[in-house]
Parts: sequence; C-alpha cells; structure tokens
Amino acid sequence: MSDERLRRWRLVLGSEAEEETGTTLSAADRSVDAALAALYDAEEGSGTQRASGLGSSAPRVARWLGDIRQYFPNTVVQVMQRDAVERLGITRMLMEPELLGAVEPDVHLVSTLLALNEVMPEETKQTARDVVGRVVAELDRSPAGEGVLRRGFEEAQLRGVPLRVLTAWQLRFTDIHDGGALADGTRLAEAQLDRRLAKWKKRYAEVDVHAVAVHGSTLNFLTENARSIQLLVVGRERPHGITELVGPPGYAALHNAACSVLICETQNVL
Repeated sequence: MSDERLRRWRLVLGSEAEEETGTTLSAADRSVDAALAALYDAEEGSGTQRASGLGSSAPRVARWLGDIRQYFPNTVVQVMQRDAVERLGITRMLMEPELLGAVEPDVHLVSTLLALNEVMPEETKQTARDVVGRVVAELDRSPAGEGVLRRGFEEAQLRGVPLRVLTAWQLRFTDIHDGGALADGTRLAEAQLDRRLAKWKKRYAEVDVHAVAVHGSTLNFLTENARSIQLLVVGRERPHGITELVGPPGYAALHNAACSVLICETQNVL
C-alpha cells in the first residue's frame, strides 16, 4: 500500500491506527487529525469528549468551525457541521450569532434553523436569516423584466426567505471621481426601483423585499454577498449576457456559494 493511502487510512481511523499503519503524520496533518478527533472521538449524543474535543466552549467551537473550513471542501464541511449537531447536540453553534455566522450554509442546516426559530434568541435571528439566504432578482431594461420580478417574488414566497431586487447602474465618465454623484446616483436608482416595485409589494405583502442599487455590475454584488444568496433570478437578454454569470466570471464569484441561477425568457423560465 502506498504511503499516501496509509496516510489517508490513518486520518480516517484516528490515532489508535498510528502503530498499525506505521504512519507518522506531519504537523499539518496532525491539525487535520485534531479537527476530526474533536468531532468523531466524542461520546455520541452526550456532548462530552474522551479527548480534547468541542465540549460546550463557544471559543473552541468557533475555532473548530474555522479549522474545518480551512482543511476540507465545502461539501465535507457541511457533513461535519451536520454530524456535530446530530452526534454531539451542539445546538449552541446555531443559537449564538458569532458561531452561526461561521457555519457553511446547506439545506440540512436551513431545516434545523427553521425548526429552532421559536426558541432562537432575537439577536441571533438576523444572522440566521443571512445563513438561510435570500432570493436576488436582477432587474434591467430587458423584455424579461416583469417575468424576473414575478418569479423572484414567487420563489421568495415559496422558500420563506427575503427578496432583494437588484439593479446595476454606471456613472458617467465625467462623474467618476465625484463621491457625491455616486451617492446621489445610488439613491436615484433605488427610488426608481422602489416605484416599480410598489404594485408587486401589494400583491406579495408577506414577502420581505428591498430594492438594492449597485454601482458597477451584478458580479460585484455577488462576489460580496454570495454566501447569503440561495437563488439568483435573471433575464436571458440581460445587457452583459448570460455567460457573465454561468461562465468563468460568474464561477469565480459563486464557486464557494450554494447559489443557483434561474434564467427567465420573456414569457418562460428555463
């Protein structure tokens, strides 16, 4: 068996397998091993550890959440977070804003948060809303605009999450260094968008909706907010093209996010 396979078996089986595998871990691998041991060398269901584990220490849990995001891909992080809640009963990571903000969103976590909503402290609920995510609808001047709005409101209502309606705008070249022009332009764009949303807000009164105007492009907003977006709704005929979102630029902005893209035709949705 190759050294790499022995190394992997040692990490899977834990410290008790060190002699059998004849493998001595590097300093970096020992850090990975410690993160695994903190979770999987614990007494299941009791929240107590046989070794130095997560326990009930908020700082320790916070460090562990940071460590696993450093050592493992998102899909593995999501499984480990779910195991921490199910095996150890560490619901405190979902009840404190500082810890909740450090977790990696996934569908199982969302279900747990929704179940805990009634007992969750008020100061934690806003963080929980951010983790659960939101629907973002990009509104432009393309013919699909009304379809994008309709589908954005429908999806937000169906998922029980907030809706942010986004419009991107550009300064004139002559105003590019004018900070006042930037602030004024953003306020004007949001005011225009709010007027357009008025009838939709009446129709979908239960949906938490806000207008968002960004200077530049939608990609700028996505890059900064990707982790808090469940779904992006756009029109096929958007000015910068669909490839901006589903090609390399969009991948760079969304590759670490659990965000889907819904593309609307003028009358249909793909």
